[in-house]
Amino acid sequence: MTTPLKPSPAAILSMSSVVNTAKVLIVIALIILGVVVFAVIAQKNALKKSGNKLPKPPQPKPTPSSPVTMPANKTTQSAPVPANTTSSGLPAEGTIDHVFFLKPSKTDVKNNGTWVMLATDDRQIYGYYHGLSPKEGFVKVSGVRKIANGRKYIDITDIKPAA
Repeated sequence: MTTPLKPSPAAILSMSSVVNTAKVLIVIALIILGVVVFAVIAQKNALKKSGNKLPKPPQPKPTPSSPVTMPANKTTQSAPVPANTTSSGLPAEGTIDHVFFLKPSKTDVKNNGTWVMLATDDRQIYGYYHGLSPKEGFVKVSGVRKIANGRKYIDITDIKPAA
């Protein structure tokens, strides 16, 4: 019978260095993975704290002397507009009969009305509807352009489906 061969001490040392190198690489990979997971969780928590939401529209506060007030609206105009019209072709004053996309904004239960956002192709304007449940969508709005507390809005007298 032959005697089993025993590995030489040099071969044992070279195998243990390979094993040790593999252990070190595994530890480094785990540390990198931990850092990436921590960064993802920190970013997710930061987004939750910031809210990442659209700001709410300003809330109208009616006064006893003027039942209809206009919420704050900070819009800017980039192009010069003729004195009697706006950039969307609406008359600056007087009666309006125009198709808009209407979206209810804030219900004014005290005065039995609803603030709405009226949008055209290039502009948005507030409107005040004397009712509590206007439907969202394209509608033909009749009303009068008014200014309250320095804010422009349309006092809506009639809403019809867009033709």
